[in-house]
Amino acid sequence: ELNLNPEQTLQKANEQEIKDKYLKNTEYAYKKGVFGSPTFICEDNELFWGDDRIEDCIKWIRFSQK
Repeated sequence: ELNLNPEQTLQKANEQEIKDKYLKNTEYAYKKGVFGSPTFICEDNELFWGDDRIEDCIKWIRFSQK
């Protein structure tokens, strides 16, 4: 459906640059206390976990911008 070449996609996923970025993002998530997906982290480091919390995250952001 995405019209992607599977071989190219797998080749790209196995490039060292991608692996390094994955490890960097994983370390960042670990330090922030992420324990599931999806997780949303606001600028003030408030963490929301789970698809059912996205509305709470949006409300938090709106409230904190006032």
